[in-house]
Amino acid sequence: MTISERIFHIMEEKHISQTALSERTGISQRTISDWKRKKTNPGADKIISLCRALEISSYYLLTGESGPEEVRITAKTADDSGLREDEQIVVDYYNNMSEIKKKRLIAYMQGLSKRK
Repeated sequence: MTISERIFHIMEEKHISQTALSERTGISQRTISDWKRKKTNPGADKIISLCRALEISSYYLLTGESGPEEVRITAKTADDSGLREDEQIVVDYYNNMSEIKKKRLIAYMQGLSKRK
């Protein structure tokens, strides 16, 4: 099953229309329709908002499987951590990584911060 097929399957299960998904994500109805009609997949920039709107993990959306390090992306909630929602998502992913993955991520982030 492709990512777009999985999106529409989840939408059907949760009784979410294309219009409702568009409203929840800010993604145009035309783009969502194109995924279905042209059998294309959403770009990486759309994944987080789709996962949040469908209340699923990005791992599940991308693979169709529940991952051992699954982090469910949910609607915005206030918490006591003082972190913005996107920051908390990053922290949650990081906390669920193995030590080797944490080291790789830190190295990658260091490389990115040096780019202009």
